[in-house]
Amino acid sequence: MARPQIEFIQSQAIRWHKGLYGGARPDVHSKILSLDRISGASSVLIKYPAGWKRTAREHLLADEEFFVLDGSVRIAGIDYGPHCYANLPAGYPRLRASSRAGAIVLTFFSATPVARRGKAEAGLYQENLLVERLDSMEMPWGVMPDGSDLDPELGGRGALKTLRQDPRNGDWTFLYGAMPQSHPDGWAGKVETHTVVEEMYMLAGEMAGNVGIMRPGAYFWRPPGILHGPYGSATGSLGFFRTQGGPLVNEWTDYEVTFTYSPAYRPVLPKALRKTAREVRPATSCY
Repeated sequence: MARPQIEFIQSQAIRWHKGLYGGARPDVHSKILSLDRISGASSVLIKYPAGWKRTAREHLLADEEFFVLDGSVRIAGIDYGPHCYANLPAGYPRLRASSRAGAIVLTFFSATPVARRGKAEAGLYQENLLVERLDSMEMPWGVMPDGSDLDPELGGRGALKTLRQDPRNGDWTFLYGAMPQSHPDGWAGKVETHTVVEEMYMLAGEMAGNVGIMRPGAYFWRPPGILHGPYGSATGSLGFFRTQGGPLVNEWTDYEVTFTYSPAYRPVLPKALRKTAREVRPATSCY
């Protein structure tokens, strides 16, 4: 398996390392949340120092999808502040980049982020994949991308904002907000699974599930076919979600299990992360 199940680790338990794998940005710090060692695709936290800048025209050989957690960055004349989102396809022209006061950015690369100077070679850049800038703070809470209502099994306990849906395969990036004091009806709920990869980074609040309480900074990478849940939030929560392999469709069991707001932390992690995994409570920041 290119990426093992990671469910879940608090990003605060992962050390910052100098530079970014692939060598594109040696003057930042980064935390690798998960990495596909075959394709080079990854999910990463990047810390841009105050005064960071790139002055030469360049492009990446990978798609870069990102969501600003703190601070701001400027790329090709466009400013991205807290909770701004973009998907910049491979070959996107970067005519300078900078961060005046520094930033923490949740970032996803489709391959190893290798930088090249000058214009991209013909055929690399696919403009139909571009989402140049969205300010999620200005977006209304909505329904599913196809206009349908949320899954009725969720009982109206949350809402979402679609940030992107890949025109090639339906891969979906969205924010999901859970209402406070939300829990399965009767304190028992069905267990769910998906046919696609589901990935999540917790931005705010808390969410209790079958392997513990996810707090700001919690991250999971879940391969297809993994049973999980039920979930509920005493405080309310906000999570950043991505899928790989198509849109997210919930498949529910025909049985229910007991739900609690105070489950023990029982993560499912690869060996390299087990020795550093820990609960973070309370989590004062999401990184």
